[in-house]
Amino acid sequence: MADVGFINRCWGEIAQHLHDELVAHSGAALSLEYWNNLLSHFLSSRMQLWVMVANGVHGFIITSVGVDPMSASNVLTLEHLSESVFVAGVWESVEEKMRAYAASNRCGLMRAYTIHESVAELASGLGADTSYKLVWEV
Repeated sequence: MADVGFINRCWGEIAQHLHDELVAHSGAALSLEYWNNLLSHFLSSRMQLWVMVANGVHGFIITSVGVDPMSASNVLTLEHLSESVFVAGVWESVEEKMRAYAASNRCGLMRAYTIHESVAELASGLGADTSYKLVWEV
């Protein structure tokens, strides 16, 4: 997990990588407010940034810990998964780290979101339940 000092020092590069990845797949422009909120959440530890490097390719996972209102259980939510963390030999290590982090935060649930269809397909192939769909975001 990236510490606050790293995020502060490298925010320009981090934001550019995230911007390129998110805009390339959604086509939507992200507002300055979006980026300011994201940075604020990272610096206050309300969200966590994980930086993965495999074969010189950077990938990101953004996580947050909260309470699931239906189960009243802590939930680790993987808010964003880069396509590059879903390569052979890398995902297993990532999943292990995410499970350990969830356990350290007493999370009974883990959820992951991605904008990449290839990530969803690979997760499904690894046994993840990918039947839930986002049907509306305003």
